[in-house]
Amino acid sequence: MYEDEAFDKAAREWGTTDNPYDAGYILPDGSLLDMSEGGGEGRTLDHRAVQGILQRDYPRQGAMVEFMSRGAIRMHASPRERALFLDVVRRPTDAQDSTIRRLVPWFEEVRAEITNPDTGYVEVWDHWGDPGGKRLHPRPVIMFLDERGMRGLGARGRADWIIVARDPITGEQVTWETSSHSDARRRAERIRREQWHADTEYGREAVRYQDVRIISKSQGHMLDGLSGFPKVTRSTRKGKKFKVRVCRKIRGEQRCKTIHFGATGYRIKPGTKAGDSYCARSAAQQGADDPFSAAYWSRRMWGCEGKKSVKGKALKVGK
Repeated sequence: MYEDEAFDKAAREWGTTDNPYDAGYILPDGSLLDMSEGGGEGRTLDHRAVQGILQRDYPRQGAMVEFMSRGAIRMHASPRERALFLDVVRRPTDAQDSTIRRLVPWFEEVRAEITNPDTGYVEVWDHWGDPGGKRLHPRPVIMFLDERGMRGLGARGRADWIIVARDPITGEQVTWETSSHSDARRRAERIRREQWHADTEYGREAVRYQDVRIISKSQGHMLDGLSGFPKVTRSTRKGKKFKVRVCRKIRGEQRCKTIHFGATGYRIKPGTKAGDSYCARSAAQQGADDPFSAAYWSRRMWGCEGKKSVKGKALKVGK
């Protein structure tokens, strides 16, 4: 079961394979997506065939780039040249790294490219081996994909920011990742404006992604619609330890609120049994998911993820 419904659908319709010559993509769990139409005699489907999986119209290679933006790695294995081609948009998962490590030694030539999802063009590429030469070691390929090739490409680097949206056709959650806050805001705005035509229960009509929001992965709280980056500071109000000023637009108007939270006299100890106890008690509390409430920020200070307190997720004063 994949986090993205598109991968589930592709695996159900086309299946997976152990033969790299039949495969067209490496999925996030490291499995190879079979694009041989069951023939087992090499890939017969074009990489752009994923447009049918995504259920919307894309210009040129847009469907292919979108499928890769969600976490798939495009691949092509040539039996004649004994060559492997890889094309990525995001940093490979650990499972994809393992698959690449397994595949590379079987080929005499490897080419890897990193595509910019905003333009659809290759930004960085590298090549290893010579036809007729000895088999390759996977280490330089993995290093290129994980480090050098990702440098300077925000969406392909460390994912500190996540853009979340709801697909208007399937209702499933769709995500994009980036390491830059400014890039996250720019891409979220572009996603909100993007429009395409699709078949709905009411016929062919124009649709857009819905409920587009930005989540800070490193800080662990939602920032959709908030103006600036909220910072927690010491409170001057009697009986309270912390405060945070939050601004966002409500019905087109900018609304700001200073929230004081955290009772004096109590220590915050995330990652402990006391933290787990607090997170369990407050999970169902009103406002636990609302950045305009004290309960929301108290839970962030405790590093609450559901009913568990995670020390690495806890906010700090001034952060």
